[in-house]
Amino acid sequence: MRIVAFSCVVGFAIFLGCDREESHPSLYANDTLAFSGYFRTINSDENLLGEVNLSIVRGSYQCTTYLPNDYGAGRLSLEGNNIAFTDTVLRIRFPPYGPSYILSGEYYYEFDGKSLWIAKKKNIGEIEYLLELVE
Repeated sequence: MRIVAFSCVVGFAIFLGCDREESHPSLYANDTLAFSGYFRTINSDENLLGEVNLSIVRGSYQCTTYLPNDYGAGRLSLEGNNIAFTDTVLRIRFPPYGPSYILSGEYYYEFDGKSLWIAKKKNIGEIEYLLELVE
């Protein structure tokens, strides 16, 4: 009986010690997901931090920020670690509202199944979006 128990303990220890390939969840354009979080500018004169919401529905997306009239929507495509947002919303920007921080254009991203990090370099500095999956 002791030999069987000892064998089980040793076998379990070996099993736990084995290197297992970690799974890295993938993000697909055809997913239906919602994210909430914030964006921030880095190394920029603006130094902004603000809320952002993103929803992905079967190849389309919608994005809003806390800024006035900051709404974007359109098509989404993914290739490797690059994500492209093709904004199809027609908008007119008035000077008091400044630049837009909705997702539009090509970005680099990382996704771990819960957190989505999106970033790109802009004219001056960088912008990153730190989003969490909304259940």
